[in-house]
Amino acid sequence: MSHQGLGHRRLMLNRQRGSRAQRFRGSEFQEVSIVYVSRQTSNREEKTVAVYTVTKSYHTKGNMGMIDVTGDFQSAVEEACREKKIHSGIITGFTTGGVAALTTLEFEPGLVGHDVREAMQGIAPYRDEKGNVRYYHHHNTWGDDNGSSHIHSLIMSPFITVPFVNGRITVGPWQNLTLVECDTRNRERDIVFQVMGE
Repeated sequence: MSHQGLGHRRLMLNRQRGSRAQRFRGSEFQEVSIVYVSRQTSNREEKTVAVYTVTKSYHTKGNMGMIDVTGDFQSAVEEACREKKIHSGIITGFTTGGVAALTTLEFEPGLVGHDVREAMQGIAPYRDEKGNVRYYHHHNTWGDDNGSSHIHSLIMSPFITVPFVNGRITVGPWQNLTLVECDTRNRERDIVFQVMGE
């Protein structure tokens, strides 16, 4: 379909009376009424987009420990497709930790065990050349030692959004969705998976 053939469409959330929007409660289904307006014909058609949310916890290893969570993204999509009768849309994974991140990389021992950590240490080292914890002003606020961890996590991202088509996430063969622990110690982290589709 060409962009011109469809005309420009505006996406508007229908928040007026009669909306089919429901409030989010836990991992329950959330329905939002969407109105598409074509500027060419001024025709209105209403579509319903399902929103499905689930949270999963992980035990991480400090100092750039990584967990391949690609399968968990796919599982969340499959659950949403099965329960809400959807087939295509997007999934967003969001980690709620201040010094955790989500990224995509080739999940192989060189990158996971060495290269990413060494690159991040080159940007914001945890220890100085004498082996002492390097000083960051952040340490004054809480009396902790993870100033470098905050720099690492802000360079990365706390979320990833991936399209899915016919119930399958659209990642490449060497593209793994990865949870990264940027903190200096082992932690428990949550990822909130939210699926939107129709």
